[in-house]
Amino acid sequence: MMSAHARYRETQVAEATPQEVLLGTYDGMLQRIARARQAMLDRDPAEKGRQLSPVFVAIGELRVALDHARAPQLCANLDALYDYLGRRLQQASCKLDVTIIDEVSQHIRELRGTWAQAFHSLKPGTAR
Repeated sequence: MMSAHARYRETQVAEATPQEVLLGTYDGMLQRIARARQAMLDRDPAEKGRQLSPVFVAIGELRVALDHARAPQLCANLDALYDYLGRRLQQASCKLDVTIIDEVSQHIRELRGTWAQAFHSLKPGTAR
């Protein structure tokens, strides 16, 4: 049986625009990375793993969702960046290196900001 909160979240995702889903994915990744960072500082490998596991899944899903036929160069660049971020997260996890976690987090924040700005500029009435 699904909890009320789980039903609410499922409805939110089902009704979200693709843009909202993408930004929400980045937000969720950033939240989990921050918790994993704290788990590293607390020397809690189990919690670090619980937090990073969904981030690796999200990176994989972002890579699979790329439409190389529509925007080959952009998708190739994003695919390479997502691959890099996944490898760096793996290194951070193995080495318990928060500086690498911070680097990955910064890249994801920049990606989120770039997409948010692009989506905002596409909204009707927001032409500059």
